[in-house]
Amino acid sequence: MTIFSPFGDALIALATETEHTAEQFRRDKSSLYNKGQYYRFNVLRGLEDVGLEESKKKKEIAATTGQYIASQDVFEHIKACANNLSGREC
Repeated sequence: MTIFSPFGDALIALATETEHTAEQFRRDKSSLYNKGQYYRFNVLRGLEDVGLEESKKKKEIAATTGQYIASQDVFEHIKACANNLSGREC
């Protein structure tokens, strides 16, 4: 018996595969999205040429991710996700 189940396996795939996997998960778990319980944080621009194996680009990854998180829209989504996880209303 595996600890993760199909839900856990889907999360692992989301972390390591393409946008297609994320979109499929969103469709399959649309009730989570509709209830405001699905959040996907994904740097949209600036890391297209950086692969998972490129640990030497940590500074570039950190800087680009910092810019992404600093945007007001993403920051609001992060707050909503944190509130959701803590059980409070947004």
